[in-house]
Amino acid sequence: MTEKNIPSIQDHVPGQSNKPLSQPPHAIEFSEVLAELHVDPITGLGELEAQSRLAEYGPNELEMKKGVQPFKILMEQVLNAMTLILVLALAASFGIQAWIPGGILGAIIIFNIGIGFFQSLQAKRTIDSLRNLGAPTCREVRDSKTITIQTFEVVPGDVINIGMGDAIPADIRLIEAVNCSTVFTKDRGRGVVFATGMFTEIGSIAGALNGNAGNKAATGSRLSRLWHTAVAAVGEFLGLTVGTPLQKKLSGLFLWLFAFAIICVIIVLGVNKFSSRHDVIIYAVTTAVGTIPVSLLLVLTVTIAAGTKKMLERHVIVRNLQSLEALGGVTDICSDKTGTITQGRMVVRKAWLPSHGTYIIAECPFDSDVKKMSVICQHLASGDMHVLTKSPRRVCSHVMVHMLTGDYPHTARAIAAEVGILPTEDKLRMLARDTVQTIVMAAHEFDNMTDAQVNELSELPLVLARCAPSTKVRMIKALHRRGRYVAMTGDGVNDSPSLRYADIGITMGS
Repeated sequence: MTEKNIPSIQDHVPGQSNKPLSQPPHAIEFSEVLAELHVDPITGLGELEAQSRLAEYGPNELEMKKGVQPFKILMEQVLNAMTLILVLALAASFGIQAWIPGGILGAIIIFNIGIGFFQSLQAKRTIDSLRNLGAPTCREVRDSKTITIQTFEVVPGDVINIGMGDAIPADIRLIEAVNCSTVFTKDRGRGVVFATGMFTEIGSIAGALNGNAGNKAATGSRLSRLWHTAVAAVGEFLGLTVGTPLQKKLSGLFLWLFAFAIICVIIVLGVNKFSSRHDVIIYAVTTAVGTIPVSLLLVLTVTIAAGTKKMLERHVIVRNLQSLEALGGVTDICSDKTGTITQGRMVVRKAWLPSHGTYIIAECPFDSDVKKMSVICQHLASGDMHVLTKSPRRVCSHVMVHMLTGDYPHTARAIAAEVGILPTEDKLRMLARDTVQTIVMAAHEFDNMTDAQVNELSELPLVLARCAPSTKVRMIKALHRRGRYVAMTGDGVNDSPSLRYADIGITMGS
């Protein structure tokens, strides 16, 4: 296995080896996988062969973007329409020698940039530190001996022994297994590695995170493409096309105020017949600066920073200050199921209380119509019922919830109905037939539709079953095409691409 005929990442077929086998490993017997990888399950690879394959395939590592970049974070705080307009106002103040107002304005600008910079820097350093919590190792067979090596040294053909508490270091074809899961909790397993690094399923997800799949190339003539690129760049720089709803509104407000300030200057100069007298220029500039709400940005930043501190006290890391404000603009929530909607815990259905007897307990999930959730306790012998309810102190605006899960459709439908994502049977009868038919869809049906067909749906599915990471991303893009502001919640690595493409990504877990 010394030929350099490994396909590129772009040509890689999911589920295949770095160097494709005759069929995907899960579709053939493990003995055939071992034969095609030229390895004996008892002796494993020889050390020289393992080093040769490491040189051929490269280390078992994911390609990650650069870590924390303080300069880039600082530029994000400086290069936006609101800050630049305030800087122009500062320059105008100093230009007319209004030192005290200029000094106050300069302090506001520095304070605003400083808060945003240090909050973002601290959050990104905290998140980046999670990548380096240890150097994972694995146990494998080399030259008939079981040894422990760093996971980045694993190569296709390595025979891996997996025990209690071990994590899987790469994509493997199991040879034997007892009570297996992603992290083994008991007993044992053994498998042969067939894919490493960016050729693994986790690598495909990392590639989606590092790539630019979310950007659509402009079509048309070269001049048209240049025009669209320029418009997009200017819109992004001015904050009119990117950011949270409030950010876009504030950017637009500041640009209008800037235009109004220029008009005020022209009017003042025009009334004075465009005289170049010093007092006329001072009056014109003072009028222009007075139209800019210099304290608005400061108040907003301090308020959001205070909210971020409160969230941190509740063990929530806010990576971007604006994400906290953006929560108020969410119109749709796309949620993974396992570990997010479901908690993986037991629920009481029947209870026996001393001196009272046996009760049957039923939970009624939160209902957006009555604005409360309820628990019904019925005495088994007498039939007496007790209803316990709890309603929120504040009523939130209507937000659509979409469940994106890997479960089978029947399981997904049952859970979605139990937690209140799907309408009741009575409400379903009131919906249009085409809406009812697409309210729960399997991912393969959704993925086989073109974007135009998805756009023609009267309503997007509330439940997507058997989802791949790409399906979740496509659902978020479909919501974006409808002008929706989307939050994505998830707790697994497979949720990472969709968390990135959503307007707000909310990761769950500890």
